[in-house]
Amino acid sequence: MKIDILNPSISKVSAGLEGKVILLYGGNNVGKTLQSTRLERPYYIGLEDGLRAIAGIPFASVKDWKTLKDIIKQFTDPRTIEAVKERYQTIIFDGVYDSAIMCQEYICRKHGATHIGETAPRGENRPNLWTAYEVEYLSEIGKLLKSGFTVVFIGHAETDKDTGQINPRGDKRSMLLIRNKADITAYIESNGIDEDNNVINSTAWFVERVGEGGHFARSRFTHIVPKIEFTAENLEKAISDAIKKEEEVTGINSVSFEEQQKDYRAPEYNYEELMKEVGEVGNKLFELGKSEDIQHIAEKHLGQGGKVMECSKGQEQIIAVILDELKELLSSLE
Repeated sequence: MKIDILNPSISKVSAGLEGKVILLYGGNNVGKTLQSTRLERPYYIGLEDGLRAIAGIPFASVKDWKTLKDIIKQFTDPRTIEAVKERYQTIIFDGVYDSAIMCQEYICRKHGATHIGETAPRGENRPNLWTAYEVEYLSEIGKLLKSGFTVVFIGHAETDKDTGQINPRGDKRSMLLIRNKADITAYIESNGIDEDNNVINSTAWFVERVGEGGHFARSRFTHIVPKIEFTAENLEKAISDAIKKEEEVTGINSVSFEEQQKDYRAPEYNYEELMKEVGEVGNKLFELGKSEDIQHIAEKHLGQGGKVMECSKGQEQIIAVILDELKELLSSLE
C-alpha cells in the first residue's frame, strides 16, 4: 500500500497495557519484581534470581544468551503467537544489565574474542565487536518490543558521577535502546518502613528530577500523573487515566493495540507478484516502442547493464521502485 499524504493515517492511542513497553528501575527491595508479577497474565524471564520469594508465577531462569533467544523466538513466532497470547499478556524481563552482559559474552565467543573491547589482530577478518553486539541486541530485543505483549523491563539504578543524578544502569547500546522505546520509564523510590517496622509502598516517579539527588524518568503519555504509590493496580490506573484524558482533550477515542498497529506495519513485497506486474507493464511499454526508456530506468537503479527480470528474491524494494517508475511512464503515454 502506497502512502498518500493527502489522505493520511490519523494517530490513535491504544487502550490498556497491551503493547506497552515499561521500564522500571531502582534499588533493591522496592517492589519492582513483586508488582510486575501482579500485572495481567505474567511470564517472568529471570536473568537474575528475583523470583525466589514469589510463588505461582510461570518463569524461566536464563543464564545465557542462546536460551534468551530461544524464549524470545517462542514468544514472537508468527505461527504460534496467537496461542501464546491467550496464555500470557505480560512479559517481565529481569534484568536489562544482565542481558547485555550475556549478549556481549555471546558475541565474544562467536568471534573468538576474550572481551567485547578487543581489537582484532592485523589481517584478521573480525567485525567491530561493539557494533556486532549492538546489532545482535537490537535484533533480539526488538522482536519483543514489536510483539504486542505488555513488556516490563526491570533494571537497577546507578548514580552519574558527574551530575549526581540517578539513571538506569547499563551501556548505551542496551539501556538506551530500551529507554528510547519505553512508553514509560519509572524510577522506583523506596519509602522505608513505618513506626511499626512495616514496609511502606515505594513511589513510582514518571517525571524527571534533574541534577544531584534527582532521577531520570519519563512517559509518552502527556496527561499521566507525576508519581504514584507503586502497586500494579495504581500503575495500570495511571496509564488508563492518562489515555482517557487524552481522549477528552483530542476528541479521538482510543483503539485496540491491533487496530493501532495497522498503520505502523511495514509494507509487504511479494517477489512473484512484483515480477509478474513488471513483465505486464514492461510488455505494454515495449509495444509502444519504449524499450530504451525501460532499460534506462532499470540501469538507474541496478547499474549499467542491469535488467529487472534478473533481480532475485531479497531485491523486492528495488523492484517495487522500478515498477512505480515504469507505471508512471506508461501513465504519461496513455
